[in-house]
Amino acid sequence: MSTGAAHSCNRMATHLNVAPVGSPYSENVVAYLEVDNFVVKSDFGDHQGNINVLRLPPGEYEIYPSWMVAYPIKVTYERFSVHSGDTIYLGEYFLDVACTESPHAIFRDQSNRDLSLVKQRNPAFANVAFETRIPISGGDVPRSKRFCIGLAQCLLSHTLGVGGADNRKTTDSP
Repeated sequence: MSTGAAHSCNRMATHLNVAPVGSPYSENVVAYLEVDNFVVKSDFGDHQGNINVLRLPPGEYEIYPSWMVAYPIKVTYERFSVHSGDTIYLGEYFLDVACTESPHAIFRDQSNRDLSLVKQRNPAFANVAFETRIPISGGDVPRSKRFCIGLAQCLLSHTLGVGGADNRKTTDSP
């Protein structure tokens, strides 16, 4: 999969987390992917972005954005499955507007560009058949799936006993 944004960000960069379904928010993250961070050199000439190749064990996974902020933000997430022997292309997670805690992100099919670059950089993938599974961006998540971001808010939520049944901290944005 690739990640990208219309331009790079130097103040509120977005990161994309990949974690097993049911993991507490920001825990058990198996991949932490940069989306629009200005310190990461872009793989593309027309926008900030990068190619990411992950080796994941079979299982159910969630992809969700995160930011380094000290207050809660409602986030969206997408789920995908990995089965033994799968080689999957999930598309490009793309932000129309960078440097904001409420980005409008979509998954789009950039398989021609991305897979060509993957095969060019790693000849071991030259004869690998990729299955394309572009997630359908789901928009807002229900109130029960709102997560807190930022240590102070998460600690406050935990101290007050505010949390979802799956140990994700739930809270409203200020």
